[in-house]
Amino acid sequence: MIEVVTDIAAEPGVVFDLELDVDVHAAALAGSGERATTSSGRRRRRLGDEVTFTPATSACSGA
Repeated sequence: MIEVVTDIAAEPGVVFDLELDVDVHAAALAGSGERATTSSGRRRRRLGDEVTFTPATSACSGA
């Protein structure tokens, strides 16, 4: 089993709200070019939403 613990200097409610924000996830993916979208099109996730992470496309195809 692997356990990851992250200490965050913020109130739990603030962290939870940020976790629901797709734009926060998108900002974390900016370096890789990956995109995050929700099934509903909303930027703030709700119960039942699905999130799709789409990899960046490359100009190269093959090795």
